[in-house]
Amino acid sequence: MVLQPRADSYTYGVKPIENFVWTEERLKQTWDMKINQGRSSLDIAKTLHISKTRVHNAMRRMYRRMYAQCVQCGDPLSEDLRDSLGNRMTSIRCPKCNQAKRDLQHELRERARAMELCGVCHVRPALKGRTACKACISAAHRRRNKKGLCGHCGERPIRKKGKALCIECTVKMRKDAQLRRALNHG
Repeated sequence: MVLQPRADSYTYGVKPIENFVWTEERLKQTWDMKINQGRSSLDIAKTLHISKTRVHNAMRRMYRRMYAQCVQCGDPLSEDLRDSLGNRMTSIRCPKCNQAKRDLQHELRERARAMELCGVCHVRPALKGRTACKACISAAHRRRNKKGLCGHCGERPIRKKGKALCIECTVKMRKDAQLRRALNHG
């Protein structure tokens, strides 16, 4: 007989927040609840609607940031990395861990490319001639447009009368569409 965990055991009976991201504000709030108020990780997990493990891992990373350590392995950071850390709550890794993470990401992207999967989500098939699926490409376009940048190139601002593209990308796409129409019809 195989034991199955209860459906609510992960988040202790509270529906989890989808796509939860640790923002600097949430990290400070969690640190305040844990250190200043003395609340337990379980209580914080229930408040934030996440797992206790995520709270514990966030506390470990914040502790390591405070003492200028690599958030992954705990080794002390060099002086130049310590200076770049400042008072921010961002993750800082030592060069060894940073390189290991880059190598792992590169390997995952290469495996996905070999299996013709999206290089971003590694789940859905990539579009023909692309390395990403339609959903991931659309998400990238939306992120760029929210910042006021061209959804295609992500470098230049959106044209005044347009909704998603800069002038250069609009002209380029129109020329490509005309060329495709000419090749298909003639």
